[in-house]
Order: sequence, then structure tokens, then C-alpha cells
Amino acid sequence: MDSEESATIEHNGKWVPLYTEAEITKDLIIGNFPDKNIDSNNYKHIMGYKWALKNCLQATYILKTNDHIFVDTFQVSAYRTC
Repeated sequence: MDSEESATIEHNGKWVPLYTEAEITKDLIIGNFPDKNIDSNNYKHIMGYKWALKNCLQATYILKTNDHIFVDTFQVSAYRTC
């Protein structure tokens, strides 16, 4: 069994395969690349933008972040330039 098949995540108090969670919630973007170094952040960034370009054509703004970044969502609108 490879890492894609064995990856699990908690959903409603139960551990389910990652792909099952993605199908249930529609809120995960899953890529197939090593996640062992800083270069993987580039892959994640590009993968997110490709997804947004395909699925969010009506979006005026796109905010990309991760678990290392804090965003004060109440202040974000103060920094918009449009």
C-alpha cells in the first residue's frame, strides 16, 4: 500500500482515507509530490493557483496561506487595492 492509499484524516470523529474526505467535503486539493523540503511549498503554491484559475473564475481576490501563517481576516479588507 503506498502513501496515497494509506493517508488518513479525522472527519466527524472517525479516521477516513484522505481521498474519502476530499470527496465528502470538497475542500481538499491533493497533489502527488514529495513533502520533504522547502521546494514542496512551490508545488503547493502553483497547484493551488491552477485549481483557483480553473474553479474560481469569478473570484476578485485569492488568498493563499498555510499552517505557518496567521491571517487576521478582519483586517484583510483594509489592504485591498481595488
